[in-house]
Amino acid sequence: MATNYLGKSMADDVHSIYERLYKVLCVHTKLNMLAMTTLQSMGYNGFKRWHRYRSRQFFEMKLRLRNELYDKFRITADFKDVDISYSPSSMEEHLESWDGVLLEAIQELGTVCKDYYELAGVNCDIAKCAMHKMMRDYEKVGRYLKRFTESDWLTLDMHIVDDALHCKYKAKEEEHGYKY
Repeated sequence: MATNYLGKSMADDVHSIYERLYKVLCVHTKLNMLAMTTLQSMGYNGFKRWHRYRSRQFFEMKLRLRNELYDKFRITADFKDVDISYSPSSMEEHLESWDGVLLEAIQELGTVCKDYYELAGVNCDIAKCAMHKMMRDYEKVGRYLKRFTESDWLTLDMHIVDDALHCKYKAKEEEHGYKY
């Protein structure tokens, strides 16, 4: 590990913080990819697009994180990807699980932001960006859980939401040059 202008201890601390952030981004890139496939197989193409869009965003953040670690601290990222599995059998199981996964990630990102600020004296923009996206998703998932529970998980209601998500994320993907 390079320590051009950082002491060994500080370089280790920086590396550790970035590694924790990388793990959160890696997990959410893969979870979104797995959720995308699972929900597509259930017939929810709007939710599929939502997860595909998020997967790309987190993947791009992983790339930015690697570049930033070197550009700001001259430390080469040697992070390992994680292996995970995710296979809910229903929309209800997916949303309940997703709610917990998001909350856990938001809490970890909050700790990363705090540790980064204490070490560097500035905010960690990548962690803040990821946390913002996850907070919005956490709010949405909470609303979906409430709505679908109140409708007794009526398939028609879930597909109404799914159709709206499909239109929204199709437009977002096209806006970013993603064609399917």
